[in-house]
Amino acid sequence: MSVEARPITHKNKKRIAVWYPNQQELITRFRKLDDAKWSASLQVWHLPDTAENRIKFNIELEEIPHINFDKTQEIENFKKYLNTKRYSSNTVKTYSEALQTFLMFYNDKEVKKIDNKDVIDFYDKYIIEKKLSISFQNQVVNAIKLYFKTIKETAIIVEKIYRPKTQKLLPNVLSKEEIKQILNAHSNIKHKTMLSLIYSCGLRRSELINLKLTDIDSKRNIVIIRQTKGKKDRIAPLSLKILEMLRDYFKIYKPIVWLFE
Repeated sequence: MSVEARPITHKNKKRIAVWYPNQQELITRFRKLDDAKWSASLQVWHLPDTAENRIKFNIELEEIPHINFDKTQEIENFKKYLNTKRYSSNTVKTYSEALQTFLMFYNDKEVKKIDNKDVIDFYDKYIIEKKLSISFQNQVVNAIKLYFKTIKETAIIVEKIYRPKTQKLLPNVLSKEEIKQILNAHSNIKHKTMLSLIYSCGLRRSELINLKLTDIDSKRNIVIIRQTKGKKDRIAPLSLKILEMLRDYFKIYKPIVWLFE
């Protein structure tokens, strides 16, 4: 079996891209790996660039820069703070990694001596030089502001940390005919139902895959979306046409707990 794997940077994150024969069994096995994702733009499966995954795919281990012990402890304390504030696991991971990137940039400088000028220098000499995205810079801003609010000894004035100007682009909206073509392109009833439900109810991908059978209220014609972004529940209207599609799908696939298993 021919498998090729190599490190890549995708959406400002270090990942390992993996190419292998297009076989359903292999795809199923790969999807079970932690945080394995498909990139439509790159047309490749990818997963986090970790030492474990590098060993698994026979990639030379990357030399990791040593981070000052005190800063390591600060990052761990920051993670605990975010967890106790009940931030989502994705937010904790994103903010702690952003903070680590910032603190490592000033690895030889005491945290309490880092000031607003250092933040500007980090923007200029790290983010702009590496051509990183505005969204990544905003993640760093969020992490820095939250972190420096939690410590007493600091030279940083949090209120003076500014955000980058955001681009104002017109949205690329698909026409009704284009939507119909996308929905009708699938002969597999499961995939067609998933796409139709996403479009009809305005669901995020994570919201779709976390739906349970009990979240479909056919009597009131609503979908209950639980613990979405911001840890909030919400409801979405369910059309009769989508309800019929769900019934046809259920007769064939017979899911037990999750709506799409």
